[in-house]
Amino acid sequence: MGQSQNVSIELLEGHSNPIKQWVEDWTVEIDIVASPFDSFDSHILAKDSMVAIIPDHHPLAAEQEVNLEQSYRQVND
Repeated sequence: MGQSQNVSIELLEGHSNPIKQWVEDWTVEIDIVASPFDSFDSHILAKDSMVAIIPDHHPLAAEQEVNLEQSYRQVND
């Protein structure tokens, strides 16, 4: 693979609102985030799984898969 002396990469980390602002004011040219912003074009790079950490005594602990809406209702009912 060839090398280019005109390319530099700097990694910045932050929360959603500052990252959105960095793109808007050209602090960064590319942004990689977990969720897209409506005001920008986006392309899915990869799909990822999430895991739930649930105590043994929790009603959802016996489930193989947990629906986020279902778990939200469990917590908020």
